[in-house]
Amino acid sequence: METTFNRENDILKIKVDGRLDAATSEDFVVETEKRIDDSLRSIEIDCSALEYISSAGLRAFMALYDRICDGDGGITLHGVGEQVGDVLRMTGMNEVFTID
Repeated sequence: METTFNRENDILKIKVDGRLDAATSEDFVVETEKRIDDSLRSIEIDCSALEYISSAGLRAFMALYDRICDGDGGITLHGVGEQVGDVLRMTGMNEVFTID
């Protein structure tokens, strides 16, 4: 998995490329949390190149959600493909995150 980060004012933009699973989710959370501070209002995750997400990947997204939403922020998922979208719907996570 390859992840790129871009901070624009109070928005952290993340692009995830590859698989977000048990082997990669911990590093994803650690690297993302390094970039979260009190001025951050939201996280936008570009999922257009995310090929697969496992339950560990969903837990990673939820860990970030818990962290950012404590400060009234939010997480938006962009470019969600069919496979990842199916997983989000089956687990009810499509009700937690804003998906566009």
